[in-house]
Amino acid sequence: MCRLRAEQKGVEFEFLPDADLPEGIIADEKRLRQVLLNLLGNAIKFTEQGKVSLVVKSQPLPESAKTHTSPHPLRRFRFQVTDTGVGMTSDQVKTVFSPFEQAGDVKKQSEGTGLGLSISQKIVSLMGGELEAMSELAQGSTFWFDVDLPEGHNWIEAAHRQAQGKIVGYEGSPKKILVVDDGWENRSILVHLLNPLGFEVTEAENGEEGLLRAAAVRPDLVITDLMMPVMDGLEFIERLRKQPEFSDVAVLVSSASVSLASQYQTSQAGGDDFIPKPVQADELFSALRKHLDLVWIVEQTEDGQTDITPAEDQIVPPPAATLMRFSELAANGDIFGLADEARQLADTEPSLGPFCRKLADLADNFEIPPIQDFIHRYYDSHL
Repeated sequence: MCRLRAEQKGVEFEFLPDADLPEGIIADEKRLRQVLLNLLGNAIKFTEQGKVSLVVKSQPLPESAKTHTSPHPLRRFRFQVTDTGVGMTSDQVKTVFSPFEQAGDVKKQSEGTGLGLSISQKIVSLMGGELEAMSELAQGSTFWFDVDLPEGHNWIEAAHRQAQGKIVGYEGSPKKILVVDDGWENRSILVHLLNPLGFEVTEAENGEEGLLRAAAVRPDLVITDLMMPVMDGLEFIERLRKQPEFSDVAVLVSSASVSLASQYQTSQAGGDDFIPKPVQADELFSALRKHLDLVWIVEQTEDGQTDITPAEDQIVPPPAATLMRFSELAANGDIFGLADEARQLADTEPSLGPFCRKLADLADNFEIPPIQDFIHRYYDSHL
């Protein structure tokens, strides 16, 4: 995914792993991936020419860390991301891990809040490491962290178990989907999720272009961003709805602005559903199933059963007191505690599994407003 983004900018991307790295490690896959994607995404975003490098190497384990009693060998790993981008001053380096801090020119600052590095630093700290940075203005930056992780075995079998039950297509004729978003990264993610399933995806960079593409391809469903140049998402939806041939076409809004005000504006303009960014595959597929009345084709597990995320109306929520406990954890920012308690509840109460897994997935991705909306949706039903 990062190589694709770099190549589209004309930036070289190189992965430099040590020759003696183990085949697998035991770690929190989602959180480690989140940190690496944040570091690589920033490096590519702030680099206009040259290259971005990811170095992963094994280092000698200090004597103080050799008290580990796990049956799996413990090793120290360094993950390092280097770029030839805009770089930072020494003062900017000192504050780059503070929430809402972001170095670089104004155009690039508008692409994000800068919160990612603050969260990444916290995740690395919880893994027992420290995220560090060094940089020189106009020369580039390097971010790195060291963590001690056990070697993993039987990783192939684990990967196969995670892949079981995935959606591979849908019944019926191909459906046309129009994606309207000024961010090529956002369009690319949706294209890569939808094309393999048999959807015919057309792209547009703003609302004005979206209207032209809609007239040309007559989509069965539209996915649009809100904040776009030339014509924003709200105006695009309103103008689309004024055309009789598109009055009944489903419109999904995918935006990083997850406030209730944004969702209300979306609904008033004629949007049918709201999907927060970054887009999660299960949320996207659930919305597509609902608005296109799809029947998914799902790979079977070894015992002949299928594994597919249940429809929202099949989710059984926990009691009101438990929902309030989850809400308090989210309000206090204890996202890791929320995910852990949700998974523990899923283990002890299988009937609550779909609800708890959904909640844990949102927590893993630090989607705090969607977490609160999800909890209160079911809490309100108890009242």
